[in-house]
Amino acid sequence: MKGFAVFSSTVSLFLILFGVSQTLAIFNNICRLFPEGTKLGDPRSCESYITCINSTEVFTKCSKNQTFSVESKKCVSSKTGCVDPCAPDVDEYWLADTRSCSGYYYCKNGVGTIGNCSPGQHFDESLQECIYSEKSKCKGDNYCEIVPNNINFKDENDCEKYRVCSKRKLKSKKCPKGQWFDRDTGNCAKKSSVKSCNSLPTKVCVKGLRVEKNKFVPDKATCRGYYYCADVGKSADENPEWHQCKEGQFFNYKSQSCTDPLNVKCDEDRCDGRGNLFVNSAKSCQHYLVCQNGLSVAERKCADEMFFDEKRQGCTSEVIEYDICS
Repeated sequence: MKGFAVFSSTVSLFLILFGVSQTLAIFNNICRLFPEGTKLGDPRSCESYITCINSTEVFTKCSKNQTFSVESKKCVSSKTGCVDPCAPDVDEYWLADTRSCSGYYYCKNGVGTIGNCSPGQHFDESLQECIYSEKSKCKGDNYCEIVPNNINFKDENDCEKYRVCSKRKLKSKKCPKGQWFDRDTGNCAKKSSVKSCNSLPTKVCVKGLRVEKNKFVPDKATCRGYYYCADVGKSADENPEWHQCKEGQFFNYKSQSCTDPLNVKCDEDRCDGRGNLFVNSAKSCQHYLVCQNGLSVAERKCADEMFFDEKRQGCTSEVIEYDICS
């Protein structure tokens, strides 16, 4: 590696060994992406694995002569587990880590010691040195080297999306409309029930071609949540403050206030903050939602020529024409 050439071999080895204590950049607390109890390979060693407990990495070393198998998610004979990437005859050579664009191995006597480039840099094996990421040909870090197949995990760039390894290839998938990916369960769920995503909607302070200034706008995730868009000049506020109406009220953009839910059209879960009530559905004035602990668990319909009246908590023959369902 040219970057190390000016140092003595002793100093070079010290720098490489120092890198051992640093987890690869993409794997810093990788458990933030996975459900409780998930087992993953250790990106630093074939002989140990990670168990996700309370969203934190817990490292466990396999028994002697065993390595961790990502496929079977357990320690197996070292003959069938992962192997050291450095061939027996590879000596004093830096080898790219296929799991990470920034990672590399220093091969000495056929044994690899893992290291990592500085933030913003990728390792280039042909040059034997770290280079700026924009000059790199590496397409992306390969989670699937340590993540078992068919385990859904969080995409930190988009709450509606998640990732999964299929046949050791990383794939991106999207939740159904109106749902977010819930890291805690590994499945898609209604936005209001997902606690593991706090994504800020894109262009939240832009409405059409107009920049929202000194205004409250819906958070696009719940019926109660809203943001305050400050006046920051010509551009839109990129860090608006989030607020929430008290239970039993929804945010009303037109009135710029928290009001009776029957006065607010909202496409999100209308059971949000409503406890165990029956509430009018936006589908029609004959439909209503069954709420349990502030979440919608079912949608039902009144008999023909009957309408649901949220205020009376029941179906009635009186024609109901609330704005939210008419």
